[in-house]
Amino acid sequence: MRRDLVQQVLDAASAELFEDVTYTPVNGQPATVTRAIFGVEIADDRFDSFGVQVRIGTLVTRALKSKFPELAKGDRIDDGVVAYVVQDFQPIGDGRFEVLISLKAA
Repeated sequence: MRRDLVQQVLDAASAELFEDVTYTPVNGQPATVTRAIFGVEIADDRFDSFGVQVRIGTLVTRALKSKFPELAKGDRIDDGVVAYVVQDFQPIGDGRFEVLISLKAA
C-alpha cells in the first residue's frame, strides 16, 4: 500500500475527529490549539483508582497530552460553541499519549 495514500487518509480522519480549540491557561494568554480534543461528552460518574466517586455530572473530553503539556486546573478550553473550565485530568492508559479532562461549562 502506498504510504502517501495512507497518510492522506489518516490526516483526513484526524481533521474530522479532533477539534480545534482556544486554550487559555490560568493567568495566561489565549492560544489556538489545532486538532486538540476529541469531542465533549457528558460523564455521569467519575471514580479514582480506589473506586471512590470523585466527580458527578461533569463533562469530559479526551486530548493528546502533547497538545496540552502544561494543563492545570482552572485553565479554559473553548471549542467555539461553549467555553469550559478544567476541573481535573488524568492519564489514559500508561499516560504517555492521552489525557481524560473533566470540564465544567464556564
